[in-house]
Amino acid sequence: AEAIVKEIAVAEPANNELAVLRQSINNARRGGGNRRYPGLGVGYTRSWVTSGGVDRDWAEWAIAFDTPVAPQIIFSSDLDIENRGDATDTRATAQFDYRFSSAISIFVGGSITPDSAFREDWGIRAGGEAGISKNLALTLAVRHSDYGVSNVTVVEPGARLQTNDGRASVAVRAINLWAEGNDHRSGWALRGDAEIAGNWHIAAGAATYPDTEAGQTRRVRSLFGAVTVPFGEKLRLRVGADYEKRVFSYTRKGLNISFSWRFGK
Repeated sequence: AEAIVKEIAVAEPANNELAVLRQSINNARRGGGNRRYPGLGVGYTRSWVTSGGVDRDWAEWAIAFDTPVAPQIIFSSDLDIENRGDATDTRATAQFDYRFSSAISIFVGGSITPDSAFREDWGIRAGGEAGISKNLALTLAVRHSDYGVSNVTVVEPGARLQTNDGRASVAVRAINLWAEGNDHRSGWALRGDAEIAGNWHIAAGAATYPDTEAGQTRRVRSLFGAVTVPFGEKLRLRVGADYEKRVFSYTRKGLNISFSWRFGK
């Protein structure tokens, strides 16, 4: 597809389909298009946490898998284990993505954490994306989480602006959380993505939003940045760092490294 696009660009640089083709290629490269082969990812996160003047180290391991189950349907699942020293939670999630067209897609999924200490006992989620034009897409995600002692519902409408070739984008989300008793809290998240020389991918963002752990909802302020480096067509390395301040709780600094592999040709 890239070779065909180059030929068209030389022969007919004003062709109206060039931007659409380039966008589709970049979506497929990022895994946003129809993924024809299974993929596997593994990751490790180390966190340095300060709470009440006490310093602690947390560790998290994750493994993720996705595979096509039909021409327009992708099934994905992941298992992550987070050790906070005095408690460890193991959460399993599963999700189905259905793509109606290159512009419209939806997803539905769920999670479960047996004998949870700080994560949800179980949760469900759904949402989707609709391309309004080649530069603008609207997004929506809804999730409900049950923590045993309480439950929360979160609604996140958003929008993403991208360049004609799809190599750079900015996304914004409004975060609305309803706790039991119709207690409403709100926040926002902003993220930028870009493809740079050699098909490296960089991402950065900031957010302030309500978040629930162990059934308690607190205000979180966070920053993050990451770079993804491709090694051939199948292997990718991602390195990221993030900062999170949970009001009246703890401050966390994290470093993450992960590898992903796409099977097939």
